[in-house]
Amino acid sequence: MKIASLSDLGAPHVVKRPIAITMALALSMASLPTWAAETCGDDPATSINHSSNYILGTIGTDAVAMHWPTGLVWKRCLEGQTWNISGTCLDNGFEEVWGIWMYNHMPKSFSGQDARGIDGGLSADRLADGGWRLPYSSELHGLATGCLLIPPLIATMNPIVFPGMPANATWSGSPASDDLNRAYLVYFGNGQVYSAMHSFSERARLVRGGQAFGALAPSAGLAVAPGAQASFGPIVLPTASGSGAAWGGARISGDASAQFQVNEGPWVTESIVSSGDAITVRMTAGDAGSARIATLTLRGVETTGTTANGANGGSESSAMRRTEVVFSAVAATAAATAITSLLPDPAAAGTVYSGVDGMGIYKTLDHGANWAAAITQPTNTRIRALVIEDSDTLYAASHGGGVFKSIDAGLNWVACASQPDNLNLYSLARATNGLLYAGAESGVFVSADGCETWAAMNTGLPD
Repeated sequence: MKIASLSDLGAPHVVKRPIAITMALALSMASLPTWAAETCGDDPATSINHSSNYILGTIGTDAVAMHWPTGLVWKRCLEGQTWNISGTCLDNGFEEVWGIWMYNHMPKSFSGQDARGIDGGLSADRLADGGWRLPYSSELHGLATGCLLIPPLIATMNPIVFPGMPANATWSGSPASDDLNRAYLVYFGNGQVYSAMHSFSERARLVRGGQAFGALAPSAGLAVAPGAQASFGPIVLPTASGSGAAWGGARISGDASAQFQVNEGPWVTESIVSSGDAITVRMTAGDAGSARIATLTLRGVETTGTTANGANGGSESSAMRRTEVVFSAVAATAAATAITSLLPDPAAAGTVYSGVDGMGIYKTLDHGANWAAAITQPTNTRIRALVIEDSDTLYAASHGGGVFKSIDAGLNWVACASQPDNLNLYSLARATNGLLYAGAESGVFVSADGCETWAAMNTGLPD
């Protein structure tokens, strides 16, 4: 990243636009089409600003774009521009000095901000609360990465995702670390970062995101009739901190029939999402005896703000964070074999365990294309539930034989050293603190030591 003074451009104030660019800007603002050309690379795998790496949507009346590689959610228009129904941003946008932009959209307060012309009593943390904010210089500069300035386009930025973007300077929320009177901006005439005096009036593009999503709980697989639709959820998206708001995107991959909806909206394969959204997944089961697998991937961003006295100004960092959950739909065989439980291994893509009533435990390593029985089955094969501690350690609940344990990824199973007082189990669950819960005909039993001992925990339950 180049960080320099605006004087490097020969401009003592705002970057001067060449006459040809100014004329092109005036003409384009009159009737700018939605550009069809990719100017940010040809391969989405290596070109991070390729259009395929954005999820487009709306938040309120704002047209927005979630950037899949970084997890950030951007406004497609500059502040003051108007989104047109033809799919472009009209007008030039507002120009303000850095202090006004920071007063209204500062990412996060920092000690010593008053020395930079920001009210010391102004408190904000839009990284945590998910509000629209100024991007830091590294985030803003990322929009120009790999993008070319190709006439008649007028900015080094994806023109499909961000139409109507003039080749102007755009403020970031990063103060210059070495000068109390300067801050960083990106000049999209060449895609470079410069420092400029706070008194310069420039435009701004706002972004959302700053804290990651929390981990998603594993999904229990579903056994359905061949060709039937399996529906999972809803899953309510958490924040990593347990408060505030996280923003990002979700995509589903795997089986071609897999889709999801957000807050009971339309069925899609990708969407911009925020914490608190409820996601429901569905897919169609295959032929009898087959399993179909889909993975829902959630991406957000974890951002480090400006440190005391702006010491890291221009070097604030944002890191993409992802979490996934696997869904599996097993189609019953023609003989109507009862699949009583399904358990994907969240750490091993394609690995799923199934409990088959009266036949024990089976495992697939290829998303359900092929299944193999455990080498040593539980002595009671009426399996009712499966849970996983890690990729090696699993537990199974049976009706009539209690709880069984495997320490070799499901290849061999042995009865736990101790058992609940009632061996007729119907359910099994493992909490994040390691407690193992077994639901039996006579109530709930809990083990805190990996099924070495059990205690009844039924106070308040009906007799």
